[in-house]
Amino acid sequence: MDRPMFDKIWEHNPHGFGIAYAKSRDKTFVIRKALEKEAAWKLYNEVLDKKKFFKHFIAHWRYSTGGLKDESNCHPFKIKGLDAVLAHNGTIRIP
Repeated sequence: MDRPMFDKIWEHNPHGFGIAYAKSRDKTFVIRKALEKEAAWKLYNEVLDKKKFFKHFIAHWRYSTGGLKDESNCHPFKIKGLDAVLAHNGTIRIP
């Protein structure tokens, strides 16, 4: 993705950014997050520079529909007990 595309996505989803990837076959997920656009762009490029070490990644830009605008609410999240991460749109309410 080039910088103009990144900026356009950020313009519509300005409340945070997260990226996750699995390190080789051990399925250890690395999750990194940023709240500012320049930090997110740098993070995106740092991860893509390492892409030769992993096959898949997920990136998510946040538009806040609720909750604090902080890194704890930026996706993706590690799913406890599973070798998986989650990113979603909207609000998940846990009863």
